[in-house]
Amino acid sequence: MYWNGGILAVTEELTGIDGFDLAIPLNLILTIVSLFVYFKSKTKGMKIPFAVLTMFFINGFTVFGFESIFGNSDADFYAWQFIIGALLTGLGLFTADFFRHKLTYK
Repeated sequence: MYWNGGILAVTEELTGIDGFDLAIPLNLILTIVSLFVYFKSKTKGMKIPFAVLTMFFINGFTVFGFESIFGNSDADFYAWQFIIGALLTGLGLFTADFFRHKLTYK
């Protein structure tokens, strides 16, 4: 969440658009890009960080989505839970993909 907030703050400064209005589209774009790079990479060293980033942006997408639907839900309170969740689910995505390809990565 904190790193995601940094991306939103920089984008807000560059575009002049409120960061909260940018949160959902920016997380959606970053999710699609990181998934694309994840499936295009051929080495474990590239797949692991992009698996974690994909889950991180998906978590950011859901946090800001729920925040916009249900109002102020104090997303900072849940930040560490989403960071840990992104790490675990990202590693789970990598593990499933790794075994699906029968350990053929370099």
